[in-house]
Amino acid sequence: MREPAGVKRIALAPSTNYERQLLEDAFDRFGWERVNSPREATLQWGKARDIDWQAVLDGELVANSYYLKTALTRKADLARLLAKHAKIVGP
Repeated sequence: MREPAGVKRIALAPSTNYERQLLEDAFDRFGWERVNSPREATLQWGKARDIDWQAVLDGELVANSYYLKTALTRKADLARLLAKHAKIVGP
């Protein structure tokens, strides 16, 4: 379910504390509410492998990354992401 227009909630999961502080400051400055769960957010910011892609694909969430981006560049993630994708859409 999409939030009403103007609701800005972000779930941050940056890689480093330095990055976290910069992102928190930037989003605070623009009036974003920080939440802990991606299911409560309208934007999830984190590594592509940590994004709640089902919520993104359902139109409930937007992300700072592209779907399957890591599968294109990281062989270690390819098998896991393909298996996850196959569960969702079928073989």
